Amino acid sequence: MPDLSEPIAAPPSAGVLDDALPPRRESRRNVVLDLVFRYGFAVAATFLAVRFKILLIPQVGQDAQTLIFFGTVMGAAWFGGFGPGALATVLSALASNYYFKPPYNEFDFADPSQRWRLAVFMAEGVFISLLCDMLSRARRRAEASELAARKLERRILEVSEAEQRRIGHDLHDGLGQHLTGVAFLSRLLTRHLAVRGVPETEEATKIEQLVNKAVTWTRTLAAGLSPVEIDAGGLPSALRQLGLNTESIFPTRCAVRCPEKLPSLPGWVPTHLYRIAQEAVNNAVKHANGSHLWIELAPRDDGRRLVLSVRDDGVGIPDQPGRHGGLGLQTMDYRARIIGGSVVVRRGEAGGTVVTCDCPTSMPGASNAALSVRGTDPITSPPRSDVNDEPSAT
Repeated sequence: MPDLSEPIAAPPSAGVLDDALPPRRESRRNVVLDLVFRYGFAVAATFLAVRFKILLIPQVGQDAQTLIFFGTVMGAAWFGGFGPGALATVLSALASNYYFKPPYNEFDFADPSQRWRLAVFMAEGVFISLLCDMLSRARRRAEASELAARKLERRILEVSEAEQRRIGHDLHDGLGQHLTGVAFLSRLLTRHLAVRGVPETEEATKIEQLVNKAVTWTRTLAAGLSPVEIDAGGLPSALRQLGLNTESIFPTRCAVRCPEKLPSLPGWVPTHLYRIAQEAVNNAVKHANGSHLWIELAPRDDGRRLVLSVRDDGVGIPDQPGRHGGLGLQTMDYRARIIGGSVVVRRGEAGGTVVTCDCPTSMPGASNAALSVRGTDPITSPPRSDVNDEPSAT
């Protein structure tokens, strides 16, 4: 049984109710303002069309046939939808009957021919309004679909980037540490065998060298999957390290040329540029059969754009590549589009293949939070500073 001694909660006061209403009122107010703006545009467009046609009377006559009112109807329907287009149709028909059909400056609906002209004009205006409204809605749906597709592409790349970083950390902290321990034990075993002077010392030395090479490869793979912090200032160093890693793994000489300082970039742009360069380098060493690679990063248009190019001296891209291209080419294209740029793959003038990515250095409304890899722990030692513009022998 309820305790009747407890006070009964008072109903919400008027002030509380008023506090709950503003969002709904704000929504209604926005709807009303939108309606006033769209229908007001139709009225204003019709008024301007009437004034413009009146100004043309001395040149073309008062009853000249023009398409000014049809243009008004199309503009109102395209901007505001079917309702404003229909309103512009009615207003244009009335204005045409009053100002530009005899008897002038008065309405005349008694003449059957005038009524038929009015009916035909209104039917055409309604049809144009409906058609423009449908086209405008289709355009908005297409824009919304494109925006959703870009968001999905960005989300897919975010997930891919996070997964690559996770694998890189696992390689470094798991397999890398395990191989380091094996290398240490192999070194101890080699020393013990050398002290005893047994013939197996040479085989133990080879095992130690192979394990050390496996450690180096693991660290290189980890650095490629989860590179050291990449931002506008770290991108040149990351590209130089990419060149060094390429030379250490593949029999390819790689030259990197880029400025020490770059324009300010949104947080995710350097990461995408690095991944595009990485994919282009991987394609070159796997398919080009060349011996030299050149990676170049340079600002253009007074720092408003940034151009990344990867060039090789291999066999070159086929004249008629596959219909859809490989997954790597599609990924590079996705990354370039996300940062507002484009990727072009073409044959070089002197042979080989050239991959060029051209992107802006600033994007309106961009947030530096997306796909930023700042704050990640360094995986490898800082990049060496002895990389110059000339390929070094491997």
